[in-house]
Amino acid sequence: MQVDAGGPILFDLDGTLVALGPPADELEDLREGLLRIARSAGVDPSSHSILQIYDALVQNGGRDAAPAVRARELLDAAEVSWADTATPLHAGWELPTLRNQGSLLGLVTSNGRRCVDALIANAKLPDAFSGVVTRDEVTSLKPSAEPLVQGVALLESAGAVGPFLFVGDSATDEEAVHSFNARSRGAMRFVRVGGGNCTVTSFAAALAGQADRGELP
Repeated sequence: MQVDAGGPILFDLDGTLVALGPPADELEDLREGLLRIARSAGVDPSSHSILQIYDALVQNGGRDAAPAVRARELLDAAEVSWADTATPLHAGWELPTLRNQGSLLGLVTSNGRRCVDALIANAKLPDAFSGVVTRDEVTSLKPSAEPLVQGVALLESAGAVGPFLFVGDSATDEEAVHSFNARSRGAMRFVRVGGGNCTVTSFAAALAGQADRGELP
């Protein structure tokens, strides 16, 4: 089974197209810094996951409130640093080839726009996307449907016609697709990749496997 040339495709970022691979001690320092901000704001996150701490701050006071802004600054600084040593999980020619074949490509990530820009500047990610949605533009991160709704809207404004694919590596990505489809009558298919291998071949194979198992509409 091949990915249809010309079909719109949205991609996750970390774990799908690149591996930021933060050192464990820096990751823990970031988590502790975010927890300090949360506690000072009177927020007790239900999880100590880094992105869930940030999401809790946004839900508590809004994206533009001081605690969320400070949290974004911490996240941005860390991610830009990690972008210097990130590992691409894609073959550099493949996304531009898909685009040149007529597919409109989008990026939907819980990372920040500064991280995306740094990865492109460092040649870890091709500048091949017709629309990019980061945590900077949304009020709720995946598994909320909001980031995918925005991604689809950007590609539709560029002329895309569904159905859409979303290529990701995690249960959170898959849950986001379920949330999107609950609102949009099944207009998106999820394709899971992993193992450090996000290539056209790998997600075409993933699609074929899902079709064989009867998991696709």
